[in-house]
Amino acid sequence: MKNTFPKSKCSVDQFQARKNFENAIVSCPEKLEKDEVNVLTWRFGLFGRQGHDLSDLAIRMRKQIPEVEKLLHNSIRKCLNNPIKNLLLEAHSRVDRFNRLQKKEGYSDLKLAYNILKRADNLNDCRIAFHIKTNC
Repeated sequence: MKNTFPKSKCSVDQFQARKNFENAIVSCPEKLEKDEVNVLTWRFGLFGRQGHDLSDLAIRMRKQIPEVEKLLHNSIRKCLNNPIKNLLLEAHSRVDRFNRLQKKEGYSDLKLAYNILKRADNLNDCRIAFHIKTNC
């Protein structure tokens, strides 16, 4: 018998994902340079701008396409991928603390881990909504 999985109807709220992505750019833990903000804004059509493909970005930024791709990957790494990794690590440490304490103090750590995972999920929704590969 063939193993098949039902097609996922997972939908992401595009408006909320756009808002979260814009917020991730503004509040990025690693400072984004002006070119990095511009490449994200122009590529994905954020902050009320129109989205462009890589060749348009290369012309607009007066760079070669591989340079623009590298800049885009670095920007995504800084504002989405690294924060998601950090949030997951923080949530994991909170769950470990909950497992050690398991009393009132431990339950507050579990609640905090839940909120941290929700933030990581919101950032991941940005990657889903804008079709961003996770290996950037």
